Amino acid sequence: MDSHDFSGAAEHEALQAAFCATSYEAFGLGQEFSLRVDRNHPDLDALLLTTARESWAFLTAWNPRSTPTGKSQNIAANQALAKQLALLTDQGDRPFLVLPGRGVGPDDSWTPEESFLVLGISSKQAEALCKQFNQWARLAGERGSQAGLVWTDFSKSQPS
Repeated sequence: MDSHDFSGAAEHEALQAAFCATSYEAFGLGQEFSLRVDRNHPDLDALLLTTARESWAFLTAWNPRSTPTGKSQNIAANQALAKQLALLTDQGDRPFLVLPGRGVGPDDSWTPEESFLVLGISSKQAEALCKQFNQWARLAGERGSQAGLVWTDFSKSQPS
């Protein structure tokens, strides 16, 4: 097994393809965002600039390790993630700007995953939350850069 703890390369490739085909949608502040892996998002860059933030991540607690989970469990997990996000701050000690969203995959049989677009979150903070909520990966980026798929490294111990 590799550092992501997959059962094999085929599973990793299938997940990679699914994550790359997903549309990461967020809503708020009178705007709608449709984010994709390996693309620039000038509208998000503009929001980052006007809110004086550099980085962002798209996070969910739904379907841990891509295992379909019941709706009530997914809702409870996402509420727990929302509570965690409300407690954390950026490097300037400001609360994150959190917009509701959903991950919509190309497979109609997969229910869209309720999610959050989090502005101001660091890579280290996002990684810790992905570990806490057992998420294989997240979409993330910095102002002026393409959105990237960032895999969670479960081989390292979670920061305290």
